[in-house]
Amino acid sequence: IVQSRILYSKATGEQNDEHFLNDLRHLFKLFESMLANDDEKAIPLQETFLGSFPGALEQLMRVMDPRELAQVVTSLLGSVGFHLPPQLSKAKLIFMRQVADSSLLINQAVRMQISEIFCRHLMIYITNSERLELCYDVLETLTAKVHDNHWPSIYRLYHLTIKNQPQQDDQPRLNNNQKVISIGEIGIHSKSGMIQANQLDLALMNVANELEPFVKLMDPLLRLLDKLVRDLNNDRPIIQHYYNCLLTILKLMGKASFEQFAARRQMDYLTLCELIKSLRAVYYRDWSIMQLTSHAILEHPIDEISRLEFTQQPNSYIHLIVNFITHPTLQLETFSERKKGNVLTVFGDLRLKFGSQMIKYWQNLSEAKICELIPTSLQSFLDAALIPNPDLQRMLLPLFYDMMNADDHIKSDLRQFERCLIDHLDLYMNLDRGNTKFVMNFETILTNLIEARLPTWKSNGLKTVNSVSRLMHLLLSYRQSLEDFDGKSKQMICLVDLLGFYKEQDRIDIYLKYLFKLCDIHLDAGYHTEAAFTLKLYADELRWCNRSLSALDGFRPDEQEWKRKEALYHRIIHYFDLGKCWEESISLCKELASFYENYLVDYEKVSGTLKRLAQLLDNILTEHRPESEYFRVEFLGSDHPDFVRGKELIYRGGEYERLAAFMQRIKSEFPGARMLSVKERKSLVGDKTAKNCTIPGQYLVISNVKPVPFLQDTFKPGHRIINDKILQYYLNNRLDTFSYDLPIVKGESKDKSGEIDMRNLWVGRWILKLKKQLPDILPWAEVVSREYIEISPITNAIETVSAMNVELSKLILSYSKEASKQLSPLTMRLQGVLEAAVNGGPAVIINAFFKRSSQDEGACDQVVFDSESLLKLRNLIKQQFTLLESGLGLHSRLAPPEVMPLHTRLVERLDTLRRSFIEETVQVENNYDTLFQHVPATRNADKLSGAGSSGEQQTLINSSSPSHLNNLDEVDGRPSKGLQHHDANGNVCLMDNDDQIYSHPSEINILCSKENHKQQITPNDTKNEFGSPSQNLTTNSSSLSTLAILGNMPLNHRARMSITPSKEMNATLYRGSSGLSQLQESTELRNRAARRLTYDSNRLSADLSKSLTLNSRRLAAASNVGKSSSSAQQVAPPLPPRIFTHSKQHTIATQSQSSVSEHSQQQQQTPPKGALNGSPSLPRKNLSANQSKIVVPQQRTTTTKPTVIREG
Repeated sequence: IVQSRILYSKATGEQNDEHFLNDLRHLFKLFESMLANDDEKAIPLQETFLGSFPGALEQLMRVMDPRELAQVVTSLLGSVGFHLPPQLSKAKLIFMRQVADSSLLINQAVRMQISEIFCRHLMIYITNSERLELCYDVLETLTAKVHDNHWPSIYRLYHLTIKNQPQQDDQPRLNNNQKVISIGEIGIHSKSGMIQANQLDLALMNVANELEPFVKLMDPLLRLLDKLVRDLNNDRPIIQHYYNCLLTILKLMGKASFEQFAARRQMDYLTLCELIKSLRAVYYRDWSIMQLTSHAILEHPIDEISRLEFTQQPNSYIHLIVNFITHPTLQLETFSERKKGNVLTVFGDLRLKFGSQMIKYWQNLSEAKICELIPTSLQSFLDAALIPNPDLQRMLLPLFYDMMNADDHIKSDLRQFERCLIDHLDLYMNLDRGNTKFVMNFETILTNLIEARLPTWKSNGLKTVNSVSRLMHLLLSYRQSLEDFDGKSKQMICLVDLLGFYKEQDRIDIYLKYLFKLCDIHLDAGYHTEAAFTLKLYADELRWCNRSLSALDGFRPDEQEWKRKEALYHRIIHYFDLGKCWEESISLCKELASFYENYLVDYEKVSGTLKRLAQLLDNILTEHRPESEYFRVEFLGSDHPDFVRGKELIYRGGEYERLAAFMQRIKSEFPGARMLSVKERKSLVGDKTAKNCTIPGQYLVISNVKPVPFLQDTFKPGHRIINDKILQYYLNNRLDTFSYDLPIVKGESKDKSGEIDMRNLWVGRWILKLKKQLPDILPWAEVVSREYIEISPITNAIETVSAMNVELSKLILSYSKEASKQLSPLTMRLQGVLEAAVNGGPAVIINAFFKRSSQDEGACDQVVFDSESLLKLRNLIKQQFTLLESGLGLHSRLAPPEVMPLHTRLVERLDTLRRSFIEETVQVENNYDTLFQHVPATRNADKLSGAGSSGEQQTLINSSSPSHLNNLDEVDGRPSKGLQHHDANGNVCLMDNDDQIYSHPSEINILCSKENHKQQITPNDTKNEFGSPSQNLTTNSSSLSTLAILGNMPLNHRARMSITPSKEMNATLYRGSSGLSQLQESTELRNRAARRLTYDSNRLSADLSKSLTLNSRRLAAASNVGKSSSSAQQVAPPLPPRIFTHSKQHTIATQSQSSVSEHSQQQQQTPPKGALNGSPSLPRKNLSANQSKIVVPQQRTTTTKPTVIREG
């Protein structure tokens, strides 16, 4: 029809089209009536019309005015109505979409006219959630028409205006490369006076006018999206279309549009913020362009809405902004360099834009409001500040200063700020947020602000900043340790540091979280003892009360405090049991039993706890428990990790872990480190400590250390006897002091024969003090102090022999009780002592300190040893010979036939050593009493003579070590000084009173025959463990308390020791009426032939005159007994050593019944005066109260069995 009218007009030249237009208008009226018909029969006709009419719009526009035609379209649409059948409703929306897509909407006036009606109809459908698929087609088409007709021209005008803008002094020139994404941003620049262009202002006004119907549609559209976004997976395509429409509308909205929206909005601000955050998940994560575009468009609308809603819920705005800043799409650091450059070119760094908005918003808040926002908004600010963008951090970190200032002004302290910051830092940094640069920026920026502005809280502020910075360093170290799966040590150290920090801050909730993490790491590594000590930290904080506790991993919520403590105690006892530290559980079991008995009155639990305690005590006495070894590790070099760099640590080794295995373990933890020996260390760094060593690289120095135990008074040996099983734990645990030795050779290291010259072998001893005791919550501890002591050769020899005596005693006791054990350790130890290939054994010490030739050479070399040390060393060597004989006797009983040749050689070697020792110590024996006359009241550990000589050597003792301490005993009313020495473990201590000499009783009697080398074990119920008469000792007399004293036995002026020349001498007792002189000579022989070792710990030492008087009484008593009991004397076996006690009882000399006849035959062949098997007679010595000497004659080989005298 339109085409015919156009052709007719051209043919006739008729220009009056009014008649034709009136006909068209009448036709449209008829169409409206048809569409308004409610008859169902008319529905097909209506659907046909609605589907075909939009196709005629192009032709109608040729004969009708577009605005009139738009009026026709809206009238037709209005005739259809709203509540329609489904098929007609669908036809209506299709009609609207086709109209919106036609060229009719090119004209702005037509668009505005049609958009208003269409948005009204769409609002009904969107509100009722009907025909949503067709609705978004209509809406997308309409919004696209508006955007395409306005945005290009406005954007072009914006850039032209910037280019032609005149430069002004008071305003910065806009950057032509500055990206704007929305009309709202352009409007901000225009209103700020930076852009002077009326054209651009007019264009912005036109857009605002045209968007008015869409702004009205915004609220229903947002509510629809809020409804659809809850089921995102099913409705994602629909939501994406509506979100696109929403973004298009927001992009075109200016300030006036936002004001209009705020006036009509029915959705509350909090819901709107949550909806905007939710809509960002509409696009898939890999749709980077869409994600970036949506964020760029939403930046300005969020700012505008927040300004309109400033007084309402600032928390919601802050959380919304931070949620945008931290969105993964905006984290440019995760992009490739090429993608990062493209994003910056098109969008810029959107995080900075959002950050600027938040700064502007924050600056308008009052201090009271800021203080109120700290608990709820600090987490959001910290979340944004942890982004690794230096510019963003410099923008946001000053906000923390404002919080501190508000917190101090409102609440007069910074406690709230600090606690909230610590909570959130612990959370975020455990989620891999933050880095070292952030810590530096945090500390630097806040410190500079505080120092520049000088607030009243400056000192507290700096303290808070340092504390938080320290926490961040600790959290970073712990996080790095988690990345190293083999670095369990670093994890433990970091966790302990965190425990210390949170303990200082009184943050028990976070403290417990890391405490249980440390416990789990210990259990994974097999450190059950350390795990128990870790849990005990928490158990000690709890009380036996009914207070309810908060929920905790592994424990029930609202649990009573005593129940949780009870559960912890049971776990701790179990872990101590696994770690074989039963002693640590004793106090816990007692506390539990007391609680059950006195508070719960639950005797069943009391019984169970006491049974468990009894089992623990049985384990201590019966179970085998290897002693832990301790190792020193020195970390040298600047390339070591921070947690060990420049430190010296003492490690507690595992069960049966020796030095080689430990070195391998440490090497696996530090694969890049190089092992250094002591010599290599000295040549590399000299005498510098690890802390002062700054050489590049990683170096390790590893060595064994000896524990220096500190026994409580309860476990110190006194009049009671303590089982060695009990003492064993306390001698090797609860330690905070250790020592290690380094050899020092002063002079020639070897003598003329090529053997080690012990006289020149000094020892440099380092005493190490630890920060904490071992064991503890860590299997190692840091060395905090060091002391250096030089040990003289004689003291070194004393300690060496003492240590060996203790080790031999332990072996003998062990094999005496458990004869079924493998014999090789005992065999190797005996062979190692008697045929020592490394240090020469006792022979080297005898040659160095007791040989006349060595003494003469020593005198020439100005090496002089004090007489008391020589006597002590001599007594210790005698003890060692006795222990060796006991060990060989036990070895002969347990050894198989194939080992007997070795056993025979060891026996012969022992005889040779003993004979040599007796021959070389005659001079010392003869001058025994003279030596004591020259010992002053106060004695040092080593006294050297020869002062003034060029070769003089001295003992260098650190001034900090105690050298003069008073003992509790007194002699003649004057306090006597103790004697400083070192025990077998290297412990610096003082000698006890002189008369406290402890015997070392033997467990067996050995009858040794040279012909067949057989040894017979003769148990005797009336004797103690080593077969000696036992009047006051129990069967546990050979405990470690006794063994510890053996290594450091002080001299006794009244009780002297002499060695029995077993198998090589024939001691003869004179009987009858030979006269007093013969009896005195016989008494001298008895005193030389018996090994005398006194156990008298309850007596105090007496002075020298009293001791000499007591010796005279003993000799007189022995003479009387010799007359009356000569017929009852028997030949006794030479081994083991006998015990002498000082008492006023008469001395009884006994001999073995099996040797009476043999002894009688030997007595007839014995020379009458002092001769022993043909040896020359010795001159008698007049014994008086002032002098008493014991002379040991030169020995000769004999095959007869010697006689041993026992004193009761």
